[in-house]
Amino acid sequence: MSQLQSLKVAAEQAVVKITKANEDLNKTLSALGAGATAQQDLINQIAQKEADLGQLEVQFNEKQRAAEVKFDLDLKARQAQIVTEVLASQGKTVIDTEVLNKLRTDYQTLTTNYRVELEKEVNEVKRSAEAGKAAAIRTKELELQVASAEQKAQITSLNEKNTLLAQQVDDYKVQIAEDREARVQEAQARGNAVVNVSSGK
Repeated sequence: MSQLQSLKVAAEQAVVKITKANEDLNKTLSALGAGATAQQDLINQIAQKEADLGQLEVQFNEKQRAAEVKFDLDLKARQAQIVTEVLASQGKTVIDTEVLNKLRTDYQTLTTNYRVELEKEVNEVKRSAEAGKAAAIRTKELELQVASAEQKAQITSLNEKNTLLAQQVDDYKVQIAEDREARVQEAQARGNAVVNVSSGK
């Protein structure tokens, strides 16, 4: 076999191999394309399932929340009913919180006003008592001044009377002495040795 024929055969074999390789490659690419499509479909299905699952979860949470709210409301209603029954058995009643707060505010205001008015009344009574006490003290002082003036007048009058009496006593003593002297002289003039002199006038 000549060299040209050998090259021709080698070329033909290479073409066959290349053709076979191209066919295998095309088959592989076709398989890969089909796999990619299937994979994308699977991803889409998974995403849809996840979306459906998320929607179900949202619905479940909403229903659960609604059930919890209903349970809480029913429980509070039952508790309120029990409290009302217990209070009723004790002769008491339930009032609204707003009404209770208003009553507390009104009571606090009333208490504050009462304390203010009470303090005013107490201060007024104290002022009146102090004024009455001062007036009573002034009256007593005036009464003492009058009594003192009366006592001074009485003492002055007694002093004046004592002075007058003392003056009269002195006058009597002078008169007695003069009368005694006159009797002595009269007795001497008559020649009587003994003279009786009275202590009186």
